[in-house]
Amino acid sequence: MRYPQIFINHSGKSIFIKPIDLNGGKNSFAINMNEISDDEKLKKSYDLLNSGKFIYQEKLKQHRDINRIYSQSINTVRVHSFYNQEKDEVELISALMRFGKDGVEVDNGSAGGLYVAVDLNNWRLIGNGKNYYSNGGTIFKSHPNSNTIFNGFELPFKEEVYPLIDKAHRLFPNKMIGWDLAFTPDGITIVEGNYSPHLVMAQVSSGGFRQHEGFNRVFGEYIK
Repeated sequence: MRYPQIFINHSGKSIFIKPIDLNGGKNSFAINMNEISDDEKLKKSYDLLNSGKFIYQEKLKQHRDINRIYSQSINTVRVHSFYNQEKDEVELISALMRFGKDGVEVDNGSAGGLYVAVDLNNWRLIGNGKNYYSNGGTIFKSHPNSNTIFNGFELPFKEEVYPLIDKAHRLFPNKMIGWDLAFTPDGITIVEGNYSPHLVMAQVSSGGFRQHEGFNRVFGEYIK
């Protein structure tokens, strides 16, 4: 039996696997290659991965400050950027941070996670966390597993955010992109860019699009 080359290339490491045609963390999971040690487990993994198309990513090591809040998932900041063609300028419109909870390995709200607004000026979390209304619409002053208070928590590597997104956004024709950024011990890395980011989550975290100067202006550009 031939196994995906990824198993050979990442022997002894952990990899994160997600389908290319689904969202919200559905059917995404991590595999520690050291734990796949017998033929039965290998066949089960192979059969699953052979049933669809997946992206394979070496699992990131998360920054210790973020681990203080929740360490069992890679918790990402979703930053919404907009390309202003008239000014030839990439603008950062808003940001929110997502966290897994209760042992879940992904930070997606649809998988039970929660999200908190981020202040783009000082790179700190703002206010309380929230989860999707479909999951109860609960308000969290602190993370339910670590009890770390959200409001005022400072995120690392503020100075890296704009240069990274400015360079990345200019590679694509989209006016608006939702970027998922992860914090590693060595800096920020882009996990993925979303051409159609979750707007309900963005609307709730920003206090409503009509009241938010950035979104209000950007949507005005879209409908001209």
